[in-house]
Amino acid sequence: MIVLILVVVVSWLLGSIPGAYIMCRFLKDADIRTLGSGNAGATNTYRVLGLKGAVPAFLIDFSKGFLPVFLVLHSGYTFVLPVMLIALIAGAAAFVGHLFPVYIGFRGGKGMATGAGIMTALQPLLFPACLGVFLPVFLVTRKASLASLCTAVSLPLWYVGISLLRGSLPDVYLLIFTLLMAVFVFERHRKNIANLIGGTEKPLF
Repeated sequence: MIVLILVVVVSWLLGSIPGAYIMCRFLKDADIRTLGSGNAGATNTYRVLGLKGAVPAFLIDFSKGFLPVFLVLHSGYTFVLPVMLIALIAGAAAFVGHLFPVYIGFRGGKGMATGAGIMTALQPLLFPACLGVFLPVFLVTRKASLASLCTAVSLPLWYVGISLLRGSLPDVYLLIFTLLMAVFVFERHRKNIANLIGGTEKPLF
């Protein structure tokens, strides 16, 4: 139980590291949440700072989702619970840390980059598969929100498909996790969804 608590706390603190906030403070000496769309994520960082800020912000957010899950899966430690379940708990803690970062008043981003890191650590093939959905939608519509929503919908479908192609049944815990991730992405994009329906969502470029 102590180890599990430690995994949760460390993952949450790691997930709370605000990539977009750090880059905006470093390059512009401002709070990213007061600029552009007000979101502390890589997309808004691109709006405000361009690629020089968005790329590092994405890498930070991706890494803080990837690392705790990867370390649990490859630690070699014998947990009381199944290692996949512990890895999912670590991923969930990191994801919540991104949404509600302790270091900057619990106002974080929408979780796409951190979620991508988590899912890549869990099943590496999911990254190129989901990128194959995100990029075409984004390049055609120029709307990162719509691309993110489409990617979220595809996530559990890709996971099931990849599992079956590899000759194994989907892990129940991981399948539920992908579904919950998709739900959280939609929840965090409520305003974007309303704008998309109303035709007022602004393209990124």
